[in-house]
Amino acid sequence: MKKTFIILFLGLSLSAHSQSKFDYYGYLSGMPQYMHIDSINYYQGILHNRMNFFYYPNNNFSFSVQLRNQLLYGDLVEMSAYEDGFVSESYFLPLTFQQTFNDKGFLSLSADRFYGQYTKGNFDIKVGRQRINWGQTFAWNPNDIFNTYNFFDFDYLERPGADAIRIQYFTGATSQLDFAAKIDSANNITAAALYRFNKWRTDFQVIGGYYSQSYIDTVTFHTDTESDYVLGLSFTTDLKGVSLRTESSYMIPTDDSPFQKDLLLISVGLDYTLPVNLSFVTEFFYTNQVQPMTSGLLSMYSRPMTVKSMVFTHYNLFAQASYPVTPLINASFGGMVFTDENLDGFYVGPSIDYSLNDNLVLAVYGQIFGFRTVYLGEVTETLISMGFLRLKWSF
Repeated sequence: MKKTFIILFLGLSLSAHSQSKFDYYGYLSGMPQYMHIDSINYYQGILHNRMNFFYYPNNNFSFSVQLRNQLLYGDLVEMSAYEDGFVSESYFLPLTFQQTFNDKGFLSLSADRFYGQYTKGNFDIKVGRQRINWGQTFAWNPNDIFNTYNFFDFDYLERPGADAIRIQYFTGATSQLDFAAKIDSANNITAAALYRFNKWRTDFQVIGGYYSQSYIDTVTFHTDTESDYVLGLSFTTDLKGVSLRTESSYMIPTDDSPFQKDLLLISVGLDYTLPVNLSFVTEFFYTNQVQPMTSGLLSMYSRPMTVKSMVFTHYNLFAQASYPVTPLINASFGGMVFTDENLDGFYVGPSIDYSLNDNLVLAVYGQIFGFRTVYLGEVTETLISMGFLRLKWSF
């Protein structure tokens, strides 16, 4: 079935004719990384290349292949099983090549976008690997049921996609109907519809659909499937210059699902920019169910991410401030706190970007995680400090 999908896609692109237009752009970055944990220092280097190709055969059709290529070498590859995080999207199409070498090396070559798109009037259809962005808030997105992203992975601005079909019909300047269906590597299907509209100077969206994913039973270690009916609601409005964003999902297990407990996800955020261009973002996230942290802090940083596993605690608070120090230098400082009866923790993330020229940016990032966990009566305290220096060339 996967080969049939690829052949069908390539055949469609070759059959489109008339005056064609090609476009491409991308970037190359190098980033050494340092981590300090339990009085031990670890080092790693990351070489990251992105290539985005576009083909426009006429005014209605377009095609894109976008490649994400990374070479990692160092201590963190050896200790944290990076390959698990790199395949976290569980793509259906076999468009990823991975290779480990010398225990500390890891190479990943992947097409994280591979789609054909048809647009005519108010109608749009896209087939293939794509990003379906239904989220409205900043740090956590309960409505992003197709391709949840990891907030801490700042080096992946494009964010993961999904092997899916998406049909959009724009009913007005501020309203649309949206349907999407996704299949993953285990043949699980997720399908949902969205209606977005504006009323009382507020943007609303309503979601309804079906969600399924694989999970590993921690007792038998067998892989099974859990499935839910999903209801989502979000709205965005302006309160005298302050943007209020809310996003929520309610997931009801199907009769076949092994877990028979409803899941509630709620995110509420505010963002505001002062006249001096100082920007603030704050957000609160609540869920009535969490997955216990049993694999250490690094599992939170690089584990497979789904809409059900965005956090480890019931209550989560985020805040960030950003300021353009000069036209060439931008600074930001963000942080989170996490808490419930089994875990307390925090995150701090400062960063500075310096534009050396139009295509070259030097950036420094810091990430500090601290957690105090209680699991099976045992208390564990963990503190991890990480630093990154990235030089990025865009072309």
